[in-house]
Amino acid sequence: MFVVSSDFYSGLSANGKAKVINRVMRFILDKEFVGHDMEVTMEMKALISLAAVELTFGFESFLIPYLHTIHVSPDIFYSRLAKSHVKGLTFETGRMYLSWKSVQEGMDDKTDGLHLALHEMAHALKIDTVKGSPTKERFPFYLNTWMRFAKQVMVKEQQSGFLRAYAWVNLHEFLAVCLENFIERPKEFYKAEPTLFAHTCYLMNQFPLEPANRELNLHAQRALSKHTGVQFPRAKQQDYPHHNW
Repeated sequence: MFVVSSDFYSGLSANGKAKVINRVMRFILDKEFVGHDMEVTMEMKALISLAAVELTFGFESFLIPYLHTIHVSPDIFYSRLAKSHVKGLTFETGRMYLSWKSVQEGMDDKTDGLHLALHEMAHALKIDTVKGSPTKERFPFYLNTWMRFAKQVMVKEQQSGFLRAYAWVNLHEFLAVCLENFIERPKEFYKAEPTLFAHTCYLMNQFPLEPANRELNLHAQRALSKHTGVQFPRAKQQDYPHHNW
């Protein structure tokens, strides 16, 4: 199966693997894939979709509905908006553009915290929250809290140096880089930035330190609170208005 090479998938229980496969197929059917000077094969669609499914694994609503079209080019491409060649872009129009070569490179190296498909899907998730119709998931209601803490981190020096320098471009890129590392190398993330990791666990409703089910249950929340000091909100404190980025 196409997802066996993914550490995320390989570490899951049988039920978790079935959940991933089902969601990947549903994500493929929900999106339009457009190839530029290339054919977008089913395997390519599946691997790109897997990135979205990994990010939204803790959510009931996982399709990122505001994202409707994914454009794929063989290599880096020129962007008139950026006035340079780029690897990927995601727009508020619901369109994503990816360099397939860069997507592959991000998947091949599982230790660098650099994963283009995850990065752009993180942007798409944020855009869906702001521009679309956010459901009552953890992400939209906790985004304000996560953002406030992220700003505190960003005004300091790069602390442990764990996140690459691109994270400090702006808050949008900081979120995307954090989520790349959250999925690709969670143990290292927890060791280097435990408080930021705890907030990200709650934001994504996932606990990747227990890869078989990734469930952020009460036991996991208490463990994170004990080791990081982060106090998560009670259910009645959940306010769903999202930040106007």
